[in-house]
Amino acid sequence: MKKLGGFKKMVWISLGVLLIVSCEQPDGVTEFINTNDQAGFMSTTGNSDKIIDEAELETISPLLHMSFDGDLSEEQASTKFNEAVVVYLTNNKSDNKGSGTELLYRIWNYTGTKKDNDTDGKVKAHVGFNTNKGEYYDINVILDNEGDDREGGWDYYLIKTNLPKEDVAWVELRNAFIQLQGQDGWYLKRYYLIILDSDQVQFAVGASDIVSEAEVWLDNTCDLCWDTFSTGIIGEGRLNF
Repeated sequence: MKKLGGFKKMVWISLGVLLIVSCEQPDGVTEFINTNDQAGFMSTTGNSDKIIDEAELETISPLLHMSFDGDLSEEQASTKFNEAVVVYLTNNKSDNKGSGTELLYRIWNYTGTKKDNDTDGKVKAHVGFNTNKGEYYDINVILDNEGDDREGGWDYYLIKTNLPKEDVAWVELRNAFIQLQGQDGWYLKRYYLIILDSDQVQFAVGASDIVSEAEVWLDNTCDLCWDTFSTGIIGEGRLNF
């Protein structure tokens, strides 16, 4: 009888545990769906879910884009991209040698290693410059890559823009934004920009850069929405023509 009583006791304890688990299951299931179905809403910028009318925006596409595996250091990736830029500029010489209006600059970013950090969403940059003729903005620089992109590692871009006034004597990087569209979240770890005198067609001296250790999630709650990260006004240095 003692054995039977002990057995009954175990049965009731087991049923009680099952009842508690069954009562808690909906919350657990909801949490599982949120963390595994598109990784949930991940943005940490405070600037997500904006609808942007792009119809009137002029787009700027990179002259050159290269991706490098995350196993490479920044120095290794930068060296490889620099070699490619030299070859590109040698093979694509410009005739615009006498005016301080054509400007080449580089953008690169690093996708972090957190879970669900990669994205195939559209990405674009906005870049602000100071010049002796006033402020100037590239507002729609397309950084979207074909196929499966930003699976971790480095993305480097060479961009050409034309400053709006003739004979600009100097230019500085002022600030920059980077934007992601859609619900495929992205962990942006680093976001850098640089203007180098060696990239310019016309004679130039100096450099200017933006170095942002972003460490930020970009994400949205709708497919057409954009999330934005801003570096703030942190540009340093000056390129003189």
